[in-house]
Amino acid sequence: MKKYIFKQFNKKIINLALILLVSGCSTYNKVFLSSDFSTIYTAKFGGSKQNGFKHIKDNESYIKTIDSLKIDASNFGKLALVDFNSNDILILYLGEQNNSGFSIDIESIHEENEKIIVTRKINSPSEKDSVKIEITSPYSISIIPKTKKVTFIE
Repeated sequence: MKKYIFKQFNKKIINLALILLVSGCSTYNKVFLSSDFSTIYTAKFGGSKQNGFKHIKDNESYIKTIDSLKIDASNFGKLALVDFNSNDILILYLGEQNNSGFSIDIESIHEENEKIIVTRKINSPSEKDSVKIEITSPYSISIIPKTKKVTFIE
């Protein structure tokens, strides 16, 4: 029981430190992108059970989402500080998969009529790949240019 309480306390301290770090910085490491994107994190576990996406436009929502994804604190360095004046975050979810070997990412983006059009890249295991039978829920986190709307083409 003590171990569980200590683990929960450490998690709260780490989350608080992340929030203070992100919200307390007066100068951000700005990432300026035009029609480019930058994938900053991918994972095989922890994403949504449903296939979909989340378009994040502000720092507060970003921090809440990172917390909900239960990303290990050792990976926080990969999650760059984002200048939400010129960029947004796009999280792609592949949904639950029955075995390992799946991933999702952005293949390309372009701007058209004040919206970003995203082509997703879904990787699945080939017949030659050895896979583990396990439930995965792959997702990726990318920085995209600031936009009002995101749409997808396959």
